[in-house]
Amino acid sequence: MAEYKTPAGRGSWEMDSSTGDMVLLVANSVVARVTSASVVTATTFTGNVTGDVTGDVTGDVTGDVAGDLTGSVDQAATVVFADDAVPTARTVSVDNQATAATAGNALTLTAGLGNTTGAGGALTLTAGAGGNDAVGGAASLTAGAAGGGNRAGGAASLVGGAGAGTAAGGAIAVTSGAGANGTGANGGASGAVTIAAGAAGTTDTETAGAGGAIAVTGAAGGAASGDGAGGAGSAITLTGGVGGATASTAADNAGAGGKITLTAGDGGAASAGTGDGGAGGDIELDPGTGGATTGGTAGANGNVVVKSGAGVKSNVSNGYAPFVVAAAQETIVADAQAVSVANYLTILNANGANTQCTMAAGSIIGQIKKVVCVDSSNVCDIDYTDSAGSAATITYNNAGEATVFLYNGTGWVVLSNYNEATGSATGGVIT
Repeated sequence: MAEYKTPAGRGSWEMDSSTGDMVLLVANSVVARVTSASVVTATTFTGNVTGDVTGDVTGDVTGDVAGDLTGSVDQAATVVFADDAVPTARTVSVDNQATAATAGNALTLTAGLGNTTGAGGALTLTAGAGGNDAVGGAASLTAGAAGGGNRAGGAASLVGGAGAGTAAGGAIAVTSGAGANGTGANGGASGAVTIAAGAAGTTDTETAGAGGAIAVTGAAGGAASGDGAGGAGSAITLTGGVGGATASTAADNAGAGGKITLTAGDGGAASAGTGDGGAGGDIELDPGTGGATTGGTAGANGNVVVKSGAGVKSNVSNGYAPFVVAAAQETIVADAQAVSVANYLTILNANGANTQCTMAAGSIIGQIKKVVCVDSSNVCDIDYTDSAGSAATITYNNAGEATVFLYNGTGWVVLSNYNEATGSATGGVIT
């Protein structure tokens, strides 16, 4: 029997006559056991271990582990880094490469493979929540910087998993944090999502680098190698947030819908010398080209479509992109008729009866509408809403008087009003 000093007190190694194992007794309690298979199983072991540990360790390890951990760690529980009185950053990393001209060792975090019909394990990277009245921790995914020379920085990729069979591939979602709910106070705004290309490198005497491009590209439709139809290319949608509703019984307004802004970069200034300033960047809307065919009808080219009720408006005061509804002209010869807003030209002929008409709101901001009076023998006029939203009437007293209107979303703006038969600047009378 040999004595052994442990943090719990002096102990001794003795033979367990029932099993033949060597056991370490401290105060008549077994604190360690050596079996014939040379596996140490400790019911409780408190203290420092210096040197190599070779073999399996089953159970919890509490304290500092200094040195190399080589091999697999098969642990069903959670690995938790201990806290310090002074906050200390914890790092999971791979040693720097010691061999010249050799790439650094990769570090892969992989969730477990699902068994049979079981789903694969999720992989979650979550920054710490803030303490009382403190901000939450930031989460960053940063590729490695170039080590020198004329080398590009490392790429960072987020790639959804490939689908199997006929199933779709995995989606990628980038979602900002929700704003805090307000009780008796304003609610917090939700977090912004920013996608920014890297800044260009500067130079002293050579050409500075170009700013990084941002490309959002829909996937190409899948090709059919046999008699099947090809798949459609994926759509790209930019959607502003829906304005918040209100349940207030007071005069509180509901929130406006979110705006979508596409802004090209400004040209660079030439601050010295005789060089030209850089041109501002263009914004291009380029619909897709229809697909070719060897036997059927070729696909139609895509269009730039502005939805009904909307329009294209300039930041210049009263600037609108004009839209013309391509439909056949109409002629009105009877009283109490509605002037169509589903075409461009309406002709009023009051030869046999009054043609006192009405004109409704336009179908799109920027819509152009023309009205011509060819005969004013009887009363010939139109009631409409003007650009300020007020009721107005235009009365035609002479044949040849013509008016061109533009719809601004509130009412009709009179762009021109003259007699196109005589060339007189006097057109219909607006009241």
